[in-house]
Amino acid sequence: MASTSLVVIPHTDWPKLRDLFLNGNEIPFNAVQNCINWKVRDPEIQHLQILGLGETWRENGTFILRDRHELYFFTLEPSNESLNQAFELIDWNIPYRIVGILKQHQAVLEKVLTRLNKLPSEENLMEADLYVKLLNKKEIDMNVEPPPGFRLGSLEIRHAHNLNALSDYPTSRSEFTISRYIAWNPNVALFNEHNELMAWCLLNNLGIISLLHTDERYRRKGFAELVLTAMIVKLVDRNVTARAAVTSTNNASVNFFEKVGFRKERVLHYTHYNG
Repeated sequence: MASTSLVVIPHTDWPKLRDLFLNGNEIPFNAVQNCINWKVRDPEIQHLQILGLGETWRENGTFILRDRHELYFFTLEPSNESLNQAFELIDWNIPYRIVGILKQHQAVLEKVLTRLNKLPSEENLMEADLYVKLLNKKEIDMNVEPPPGFRLGSLEIRHAHNLNALSDYPTSRSEFTISRYIAWNPNVALFNEHNELMAWCLLNNLGIISLLHTDERYRRKGFAELVLTAMIVKLVDRNVTARAAVTSTNNASVNFFEKVGFRKERVLHYTHYNG
């Protein structure tokens, strides 16, 4: 009998949930692994929950990851029935940023929100192309060296404010999220001889490269490719496939990622839901 309650999956069961996605479902695998990593970093972490319909997640892999204002969800169930049931139990009076969702799961979400008369406007429903880079042996062994006068390093929490200001939808909540990415996930930064930040990229909570950016004064010098390559090296060391989400209408970004060897894998959906 299907469960009718949405419950918190204990963090001790997160590895079991993660391992349901070992065969070809890397994004939910990475999402759960990221939660495990963060729980190790801060055992008292607040507002990070993975929810399931009772114990049914053990069979269907249906879960909702809730981290403050962000939601991510996934299911292995072809019918999506358990995901639909889980959505019915969410409090949709709370605003959420819903990230990295597959087309078939987004359709279930929009159906539920439409029935509740809470479907966001078109400008709050976005798509991004997910690009993946499959490395050859030479690339796996690559060495990354910055040009003279520059150095590669890591971002610090103090950089979060400026990075957030340059993001697509900057808010105080997104600044908090960026600060945690900086503190707890791999990142790469390029500094000049005056220790000024020139270029950077981060890894988000789904294991997707994000916020790749170069200071306007230093563009067209290969610095974006430099920090991206340095990030790929870090991901290789962690046995993580390099993926990046790119808005399909951003032709410059699409051309850049294709130029450096990424190929389109699928479409992901993002929803800014205001409650």
